[in-house]
Amino acid sequence: MIQIRKAELTDWRWIYQWENFESLWEVTEHPGPFTSDEIIQFLTQQNDLKKHKQERWLIQLYQEPIGMIDLFEWKKKQQSIGIGIAIPDMQFRRRGYAKESLQKAIAILQDDWNIKTIHCNIQDNNQGSLSLFVNLGFQIIRQKRWNGHIVHELSLSL
Repeated sequence: MIQIRKAELTDWRWIYQWENFESLWEVTEHPGPFTSDEIIQFLTQQNDLKKHKQERWLIQLYQEPIGMIDLFEWKKKQQSIGIGIAIPDMQFRRRGYAKESLQKAIAILQDDWNIKTIHCNIQDNNQGSLSLFVNLGFQIIRQKRWNGHIVHELSLSL
């Protein structure tokens, strides 16, 4: 059973481990490596949508953390937010956990945060993520170049 929740300070080791997966650095604006102090500082001072327009949520499978959801660029007036997902350990991929996690996150964002538009950016070579988001109803709006890669910008209107 998949659960999602806001990351807490006690989760810093998981976030630290995942944020330092080099394969994730090319899909973020702030590539690592990250120190444990930086992760702890983020969780204690910046992990707040209302104050800092970004937040990390943990994905748990039977209480065991397996990944995270990244929320960013929250715009209250426009009722929009960016979303990303990472399930770094290959044993938890292609099992429907990302889809279930995103479905739960979308429902929370729509019901609790009154979000009307969710957007994401997915590199052209990440066909698994591209298919996942398209199957959830996201539409490709445009392609752009970012960090030397072709990136698809997708949007979901709720």
